[in-house]
Amino acid sequence: MAVRQIAVLWLATGAITLVAVVIAAGTDNKALSATATAIFAVASVACGWQLNAETFKITSEKENIRAAQNNAAMLAGAFGWGGATILGGYYLTDLFWHHAWQYGGAMVLFSAGLISYILLLRNSASRLRSKRMLKAAAALATVQACAAAAGLAFLLWSGKLGTNKHDWLANHVFLSGGITIVVLSALSARAQFLRPK
Repeated sequence: MAVRQIAVLWLATGAITLVAVVIAAGTDNKALSATATAIFAVASVACGWQLNAETFKITSEKENIRAAQNNAAMLAGAFGWGGATILGGYYLTDLFWHHAWQYGGAMVLFSAGLISYILLLRNSASRLRSKRMLKAAAALATVQACAAAAGLAFLLWSGKLGTNKHDWLANHVFLSGGITIVVLSALSARAQFLRPK
């Protein structure tokens, strides 16, 4: 499957699931929210895996930089989806959670930072395109994967997924988004660590 086809499929899934979660928030439908966020996670993992299928065969600098851009784009989309879903779910409906703006806003900022990184990678004179900097980015992606995994472990251990409080929607996003970030970050790191010497 071509990169463009993967992108269209993933973006469509993200848009549909975002709308579904907002509807779920407005109707207090936890099952719909859980299902929609799970679908996003599954689609993200599948698309990320497909996008990175060729990284085992990377043979040039150009291909590796393209892989870095593609993976950063998926991570930006995942963070953007999480932020937009939380903000939409809590500010377009009557459902209220006083931390929504903090978590939703932070995710949107992460997304914006990754988009800036992608734009810098497009500049052929950027130092971020060097082997050393791409390896550093891979190390950061590894740290991000570990941090997200730790967050998931805490979420599961705390029992928050069974809460009747108004943060139920955020917890659905944290679970599905966390799984997505762990996998996409790991794939991004792998792509850079496999780059040619």
